[in-house]
Amino acid sequence: MSYTKGQMVFEKDYKWTAESDKDNPNYRHGKDREELNRSEGYEMRDFINDLAEEWNWVNPPIVSYQNLEKIIKNRVPHDIHKHELIKKWIEDNFKGIKNQVF
Repeated sequence: MSYTKGQMVFEKDYKWTAESDKDNPNYRHGKDREELNRSEGYEMRDFINDLAEEWNWVNPPIVSYQNLEKIIKNRVPHDIHKHELIKKWIEDNFKGIKNQVF
């Protein structure tokens, strides 16, 4: 199971058209692969799904994905952009997140 656009808490707040800033939602290398733009829905969705897979979430309830989305959008300091640093901040501040206990 993976998190989908329609399940996202902030779906209507995200930008879903890459053409407006010449970003490519299918390009997964370079800056797009290393840094997260929290205003772009497809980047948020893909990052959340990547974290869930890395943490070996097995059949997580949708609320686990939604809680993770809220943490990334509202709690992670906005001056942290790199995927690895965002992941580390979440793991350091939400100790049970790898087991969906948060």
